[in-house]
Amino acid sequence: MPTKPVRQGLLRLPANLNKIRKYRDKTIDEILAMPGVPPAAVKTINKNLTRVGALLSWGVARKHVSHNMAAGSGVIDRADPRDSKT
Repeated sequence: MPTKPVRQGLLRLPANLNKIRKYRDKTIDEILAMPGVPPAAVKTINKNLTRVGALLSWGVARKHVSHNMAAGSGVIDRADPRDSKT
């Protein structure tokens, strides 16, 4: 499973794709092919990558997978820190 295409797909997926009706009955490929889909926040993407990494770490420890492909694959938020609301 190549890491880069998975990561690039995650960067383009919308937030709440199971809650928004127009995305609900579509495959990931169909959603990615739709024009004008607003991507999820960088924080959400990193949270999902952390979860996948934890699952893969579990698999490595139990020898179900050879290595954790999600390790170190976080996304850097390029937004201007002055624009944050914190």
